[in-house]
Order: sequence, then structure tokens, then C-alpha cells
Amino acid sequence: RNTDKNTSGPYQIKLDNNLGEDEATIRINVSDAPDAPSSPQVTEVTDDSIGLSWHAPENDGGSFIKNYIVEKLDPETGKWVKAAISRSPRCTVQNLTPNKPYQFRVLAENSHGAGEPSQPSKPVQTTDSEANRRKRLGNDDDASRQKNRNLPKLDNYDRCFWDIWDKGRQPQRATLKHGSIYDDYDILEEIGRGAFGVVHRCIERATGKTYAAKFIPTPTPADKAVVRREMEVMMDLNNPKLLHLHDAFEDEDEMAMVTEFIAGGELFDRIADPNYKMTEAEAIKYMRQICEGLKHMHENNIVHLDLKPENIMCETKTST
Repeated sequence: RNTDKNTSGPYQIKLDNNLGEDEATIRINVSDAPDAPSSPQVTEVTDDSIGLSWHAPENDGGSFIKNYIVEKLDPETGKWVKAAISRSPRCTVQNLTPNKPYQFRVLAENSHGAGEPSQPSKPVQTTDSEANRRKRLGNDDDASRQKNRNLPKLDNYDRCFWDIWDKGRQPQRATLKHGSIYDDYDILEEIGRGAFGVVHRCIERATGKTYAAKFIPTPTPADKAVVRREMEVMMDLNNPKLLHLHDAFEDEDEMAMVTEFIAGGELFDRIADPNYKMTEAEAIKYMRQICEGLKHMHENNIVHLDLKPENIMCETKTST
């Protein structure tokens, strides 16, 4: 009586009489509603749809899973409402509102009914529609950045540096935003350019703090996936000896990473300067800091495959 899937398992039966005794182990499986699937992961975002995928529940309740019910959170009522139904562990939720945050969860359903819901997905925001974007910005972001590209560089960038770890401060973990970086930051002069993107100095409007914004062209889904992976790695690392990712943005054909502002340039340029005489004590200090950063990466099961002086940055022109 009153059995459910939690009562499934091995049971031992033992019989005895005046002639002796015997025992046997019997495994009983109680059919019931399935367990919760894994938390849904976002696979694609547009201005009116969000793609999701998840893993099937470990226990299907002893019955074939007929459907997955996808629910979205209504921010106004705080209630979960049905958004879609899928027969496979993936789904694209349609007819969403542009530039609006959403959160999803999934329930598995078999012949005995629907099971418990999964853990909610991370909040995700639909991209802005092109019409809304033009209306809100009133100008062309790319043209604005091209204009600022030719702004003169500062004489002393050390004045822009500030220690995000000062006094034991713990920077917040960045999240990927689907929208325009220009809503939150003023993009200033170009300070660097490489094979994979261009870097500008920028000012966060909410705080007035200086950061570096790296813009990376991502015309294809494969390009976006590579940059998302790099962002995820940086989000998982939180150490004063590693470049901190402060913010991240994904637009239609470009992605942007906002990092702490480092003013001192590459270690390679410093040690290659014929006027610079590095002491043994300084070399020890550099190596200790590099090892501290690598230790944190290795503790998070991440390795650096391109470690060289060109990829070691100095906080200021005088820092060691």
C-alpha cells in the first residue's frame, strides 16, 4: 500500500518451517511519474525565440517518457506557465518578446503523469529587434566606434588603472547579456588590435569606472560558440593574478568582453627594453605571480596552452 518509485529496490524474503529455512532476494520496480530532467541549457537566442536542451531524467518511472513540458517564469505573477511541449530533450520556445529576460524549467511526463520540475535555467534575455535597436540608439553603434577609434591616446594610462581586488573586494561573476554594450558603456579610443578583435578603453556608465572592451566579430554560430567557451572559462576563474571578466555581450554579428583595465602593457615589452635591467628578485616575483595564476587555473581543471611573456600583462608601467 501507498507505494511509489522510492519504494523500488531489492527486498529479501525468508521462509522457515520445522524442516529448515530458505531465503531469496527479489527486486521490485514500482512504476511512477519520472524524475526531474536536468536543468535546461540555452543553445540559441534570437529576438523572439530561445533554444533549449536538457538531459533525460535518470529514472523514467518505469514507463516510456511521452513528452517534456517546458515552462517559463512569469515575472509579473511569479508563477510558472506552460511555454512549449517537446517529445525530445530539446526545444525552441517561440513568440517571445524582444529584449526581455526569461527563465525556463522542464518536466518529464509518462503514462503515470508529469514528474517534478527541473532546476530553473539561468536567466537569459532575448536579443533586441533591429527596429527597437535603431529606435533606442538613434545612431549606428559601429559608426560611433569607428569615430572614437581615432581619438588620441592618453599620455599616462596608469591614471586609469584601479585595483578591482583592493581591500579584499571580491568581483562579481560576469553573465552573458544579449543586447548592446553601448547601453551600459561609453566606448572610447582604440588601445589595441589583434588577429581576433579590437580593444577599446571604455567607461561604465553606472559607476564611472574604466574598463577594457574587446570586440570580436562572430558572423557564424561556430564563431559565437568559440567565444562563448572563452567567456565561460574566464567566468569560472576568479583570482587576482588572472584577467577578470567584468561583463560580456552577444549581438547579432559581434561579441564583446569587458575586462578589468590593465595599463602597464606586456611583460615582453618591458623585459625586451634595452634600458630595463631586471634583477633576480624581480624575476622571482614575476614567476611567483605567474605560478599563483596557473595554480588557480589547474585547480579548476583548466590549462593555459599559450603561456609566454607577450600574454603576461603588467597592471601599471611601474608595477612588479
